[in-house]
Amino acid sequence: MDWRVALYALLGIGLLVAGPWVLSVVPLDEPGSQYTYSVQPVEENRSNYTETDVYAFATLSPEARAGIERALAADDGTYVVTNESMRAPEFTFTTERGELGSGRYIVAYQGTHYELTTRNTTPLFTSESLAIWAVQLCRLLLGYFFLAIAGCRGLRSIIHKRQRSS
Repeated sequence: MDWRVALYALLGIGLLVAGPWVLSVVPLDEPGSQYTYSVQPVEENRSNYTETDVYAFATLSPEARAGIERALAADDGTYVVTNESMRAPEFTFTTERGELGSGRYIVAYQGTHYELTTRNTTPLFTSESLAIWAVQLCRLLLGYFFLAIAGCRGLRSIIHKRQRSS
C-alpha cells in the first residue's frame, strides 16, 4: 500500500473522530440568560387598562422592585438581568412583545403609572459558539476531503497494479 494513501486515510479519520473529543476539552460558555425590564410612563389616555390591572409597587417582590427602579434610573428605561435569581417571579418574561398581564404590566410608582415590559432576550448564539461551529464544519470538510483523497489514491494504485500485471 502506498504510504500516502495511509497518511491521507489517517488524517481523514483522525479529523472526523477528533470532533467529539475536541468539544469535550474546549470549554464552551453557554449563552447566559438575559431578562429585560423596560419601563415608560403611561400616557394620560389609560383606556387600554383598568385600575384592577395596575400593580402597586409596594406589593411587588424585591426582584421586581429592583428591576423597575434600575430601569427607571437608566437613560433608555431598560435594565437587563443575567442572573436567574434576579428575575421577578410574578412576571412572565416573553420572547415577543407581550399582552397586558403577560409580558406587559402597569405599575403604579410614586404617583405615576408606568408600562413595564418584561422580555426574555437570551441570545441564541454567541460569537464563541459560532466560531466553534465554524471550526467544526472545517474539521468535517477536511476529514472527508482527506478520506476522498485516500480513496482516489488507493483506487489509482489498484488500477496501476492491474495495468502492470496484464
